[in-house]
Amino acid sequence: NIRANIPFDDINVFVGRKKDIRQISNAILEIPNQNGIIYGPGGIGKTALMLKILSDLNIESTEDDKLFDNLIFVSAKTNYYNPITREIVEKGKAVKNLSNIFSVILSFFESPHVDTYDFGSQRELVIDLLENNRVLLIIDNYETLSKEEGRKIINFFSEELKYILRAKPHYFKVLITSRELVPSGFYQYKLKGLNSRETAQFIKKEYDDKYRDGKQQLTTDQVTRIHDTSNGIPIVLKQIMARIYENNESVVDVVSNISGKDDNLVNFSFKEVLGILKKDPLILDILILMDIIGNPI
Repeated sequence: NIRANIPFDDINVFVGRKKDIRQISNAILEIPNQNGIIYGPGGIGKTALMLKILSDLNIESTEDDKLFDNLIFVSAKTNYYNPITREIVEKGKAVKNLSNIFSVILSFFESPHVDTYDFGSQRELVIDLLENNRVLLIIDNYETLSKEEGRKIINFFSEELKYILRAKPHYFKVLITSRELVPSGFYQYKLKGLNSRETAQFIKKEYDDKYRDGKQQLTTDQVTRIHDTSNGIPIVLKQIMARIYENNESVVDVVSNISGKDDNLVNFSFKEVLGILKKDPLILDILILMDIIGNPI
């Protein structure tokens, strides 16, 4: 008896992350009144992790232990990186403000005439629904929102709604994914790359799903080199696999030039960092100098 709008088509290769899921569950999901922000660079696997958590809640919960009756996924993603073609691809319609999120919630609960309500009416209807239903809301790719709209969303869900639901602290929870740490009262969880064991599992699953027909499996040493080069970032692992198996490049060539050859990947995953560097030449000069003198950046 759980309602969900999980976009299963977006669930790709997923392995590991058991420690992350356990920590997010213990520190956020199971704590009344606790909201959370999962942050890390583009391609680190934030969306995949959220979809996995939603899927687990939907499939594994029983009537006695379920935390939520309704699982709502909202995406603010404006583009995605295709690791096979190595292109940044524009995505379709995405939420841009609090009103859009209200519309998704109202549509989820099949409220009639959703498009006819003004913001005030939306707000009152959403509050009424959240007072009477246990809801987990995922807001994906928060960093694409304007600062003004992002702040309105944080303020509503962390202050206004929390006060309104003070007698029902377990009725609503929001999880946000972002490339940046977001100043707020939310619990902040930094997502890192896969560890060496999880990287090996990821590579094997990607190989089994896409490349096993007529292709030789990678050796343990090759997998280790790939992990050390990629830092276990899933989007980088996918691109490495595509270059090895679809472009027939050698493992040595791929791991030796993965960062220098693929500007789109760097631009996609670290655009916030690059934006800061462009605004502050002094920081860029310091980083270049540290690299020249051999200090680990």
